[in-house]
Amino acid sequence: MPIHDPKTGAVQQAQVFGAVLGYSNYTFADLHPQQTTAWWIRGQMDAVAYFVGVPQIVVPDNPKPPGHQSGTL
Repeated sequence: MPIHDPKTGAVQQAQVFGAVLGYSNYTFADLHPQQTTAWWIRGQMDAVAYFVGVPQIVVPDNPKPPGHQSGTL
């Protein structure tokens, strides 16, 4: 997803991270500069902070970063 800086006109690509609480459909979305393990973990942490709590079970839906890039943390 391209992100445009209104001041400089620069364009950067961003990756969308999304999390949904299944029963309530409470949704969180955030943009990250890349799909690495570190940013995936950051997305998880930001989602938990946004939801103000931790669900009993976290079910990742086909995450690409964890396990696909060794040594990225």
